[in-house]
Amino acid sequence: MTMKRWPVDPTDPRAPPVDVWETLSEQERASVYASLPSEFPRTSPPEGDPHRIPKTRALEALGEYFRRIGRRWHSGSELPVY
Repeated sequence: MTMKRWPVDPTDPRAPPVDVWETLSEQERASVYASLPSEFPRTSPPEGDPHRIPKTRALEALGEYFRRIGRRWHSGSELPVY
């Protein structure tokens, strides 16, 4: 792959925008995909209860809301975003 077309910065790994992705060959796409991390290393300790408790309560409130209106839903958490 020509890294000039879409270099992946190891300090800020990101997939290319859709318009760039569509111009890449299958081999270039595979190279970009392989260079993206599947998980970010932890750089600081976890947030602990002061963060976990409000987050859990918010998810429970959303779950109760959707249950009452008869809708199914899913909320992912702790996922890296590229």
